[in-house]
Amino acid sequence: PKNNVAFAHNRIAPGFYGQKNSTKMIITEDVLVALTAAISSPACLSALKGESSGSSYNVCSLLYTSLFSFTFLGNIFSSRCDYINELVDLRQFEHIQKSVATYILLAKTRGTM
Repeated sequence: PKNNVAFAHNRIAPGFYGQKNSTKMIITEDVLVALTAAISSPACLSALKGESSGSSYNVCSLLYTSLFSFTFLGNIFSSRCDYINELVDLRQFEHIQKSVATYILLAKTRGTM
């Protein structure tokens, strides 16, 4: 549980490479290099170990966005294994995400959020 895991790759989903994505950022090879450097940086690794400012983080990446979905730019990140073990099963994720989005949209419509 105290180990770390990194998810990195050299491909962006079709339709994103070399085009603007939901964060209005162009995905290029330079961006992929920056994303990979961020998840393997000493600051990221220290934060995952709890050595950064006395705080412990369960995941780090160059950029997290919640604009259209909750995701890390390029889906490239490092995390603690104990956090990964707590994630929702992928078979349930889409249903839960739709429920949360519906709740937020209704709350905004009603003016309660």
